[in-house]
Amino acid sequence: MNQELIDMARQAGITMSSQYGAQWEANTEDLEAFAALVRADEREACAKVCVAVAERNIWWDINEIEAAVECAAAIRERGENV
Repeated sequence: MNQELIDMARQAGITMSSQYGAQWEANTEDLEAFAALVRADEREACAKVCVAVAERNIWWDINEIEAAVECAAAIRERGENV
């Protein structure tokens, strides 16, 4: 598991026990919080791809740039409407 996921798990309240080896312990609320953090992280990663497309638009097509920026905004907005 990469460090970013471990950090999100801990932020969500999931703990690691070493009583029987490395085991993660979580309740339903912890898992729901972790899932929300992962979704938010993925939305932001997708939005950044759209922004990068807009920034690298070599043809300077304003319609494509606007579409990419609107795409990023729509992706980020999904997190606000959940």
